[in-house]
Amino acid sequence: MDFYNNIILEVFMVEEYKIISLEENLNLKEKVLSFVENCGWGIKPFFQEQLELGILSKQKVPQSFIMLKDEKIIGFYQFIKNEPIRNKELTPWIATLFIHKRYRGNRLSEKLIEHGRKYAFKLGYRKVYISTDHIQLYEKMGFREIGLDIDKWGSPTKIYEIESIEN
Repeated sequence: MDFYNNIILEVFMVEEYKIISLEENLNLKEKVLSFVENCGWGIKPFFQEQLELGILSKQKVPQSFIMLKDEKIIGFYQFIKNEPIRNKELTPWIATLFIHKRYRGNRLSEKLIEHGRKYAFKLGYRKVYISTDHIQLYEKMGFREIGLDIDKWGSPTKIYEIESIEN
């Protein structure tokens, strides 16, 4: 019986998360940077660059958001002005989205995307963009491919857009 109670408890606990701005919670900065470094993706330099830009500019873009569950970091994304691609006309972007592997499969990426779409609307943007090779994931969320570009490392990347949403 305890086995089933634990499963039910875990399912309900997945819903207990919050998304906060790292720029407004700088006491978590080093912990978040360590989490980003250990995500196995190699994005810490870009993440840190955007984070520092957000801190220094005191603007609403860029912003780094983290997802917490029971005060534990389980994911993040950044809302940035420009993705490191050739086309600089498209803005804003949801970038560096990541959910810890233990928490995947619970649609938490969708929660981060929804947060980014609402944040975009609040700032007056009607669309947000991503560049990704996780095509099925984002198309399932409603993103539409709008083209192909070259990233700053010389690799082709697909560009997707989706409408922002009102809170």
